[in-house]
Amino acid sequence: MQSSYQSQIQGTPTVDPTVTALQKEKLVHDTDWWWTNGVTLLTSLVSTVALLGGGLFAFVRWRREQGETEIHRLEDRQAEREKRDEEQKHWLEDRQAEREKRTEERFQSVVEGLGSNVQATQVGAAITLRTFLRPGYEEFYSQVFDLAVAHLRLRPLSPDEAEPLDSLDSLSQALITIFGESFPLARNHHPQAIRQLDAAHIHLDNAYLAEADLRQIWIPQASLRQATLSEAKLSGATLNHADLSGSILSKADLKSAKLIRVKLCRSDLCGADLSGAILFAADLSDATRNRTILSGADLSYTYLSGTDLSGATLSGAILSGAILSKADLSDADLSDVDLSYADLSDADLSYADLSSVKSLTKTNLQRAKGLTQEELETYKAKGAII
Repeated sequence: MQSSYQSQIQGTPTVDPTVTALQKEKLVHDTDWWWTNGVTLLTSLVSTVALLGGGLFAFVRWRREQGETEIHRLEDRQAEREKRDEEQKHWLEDRQAEREKRTEERFQSVVEGLGSNVQATQVGAAITLRTFLRPGYEEFYSQVFDLAVAHLRLRPLSPDEAEPLDSLDSLSQALITIFGESFPLARNHHPQAIRQLDAAHIHLDNAYLAEADLRQIWIPQASLRQATLSEAKLSGATLNHADLSGSILSKADLKSAKLIRVKLCRSDLCGADLSGAILFAADLSDATRNRTILSGADLSYTYLSGTDLSGATLSGAILSGAILSKADLSDADLSDVDLSYADLSDADLSYADLSSVKSLTKTNLQRAKGLTQEELETYKAKGAII
């Protein structure tokens, strides 16, 4: 047992006081180094963070100042641009005002030229007047039309009411051209003021207005003797009491036109469309009207003696009281036509079917051609005079 105890005592190492002291001194030195250098490191770190913070603050401030400077620069540029735009606007307005002033002065010189006593000056002014019908001169369209109408009303008429003057002078030709060109432009530019485009009493004898667009024109009591209006557009036009004797209206569009008491004697209406037109008491004596469309037209008391209506479309037309003596109605469409009190004496009714006529009350069929005795008896039973 003693031996075992001794063995244990011998196995335990003896602590050297010198080593222990050295270790303690080293530990103290290590602690002092970390304390000293840690403070330094911490101070450096704080300084670095402070420097970074200051730098970041300075950078942010610099960027803000740069942004404000840029905003001011943009504002200055915008103000400068607005100033230039305003100056440009005033410059353009001044130029426009100057241009309008020169245009108005030029138009006034044309007006003065047309009023000259020298025909050459008048013709030159009329030619210049056409330049005011170009795009960009819309405000002058109505004035050009009114000016042309005013001077055409001054044209001399033939003393013989039946025959117009044989030819047109240069001024009249120029003014008629302007009349035909200016009306549709003025009408389309101011459709709500179309009634103000007044061409009543105008003198257009011998005028060439073929294919002219005169829709809805107001031209009552006009003189259009021997005028050429073939294929002209006259739908909705008002031509009451106008004189179109000897005029050419072949294939003209006269749908729903007002032709009350109009003179169309000796006129050419071949292929014209007069459907829905009002021809009350009109004079169509000796007019050529074959293949004319008159469906739904009002021809009450119209003078059609000797008129060629062969093959004409008259369905639904009103011919009450009309004078159709010696008229050619061969192969005409008379379905649903009102022929009450109409005079068809000596008229040619070959191949014209009267069985579908709306009314034959007091219709004069004496000496009518192309009707069989049986047909005459049938029509007599319907009120016709045979």
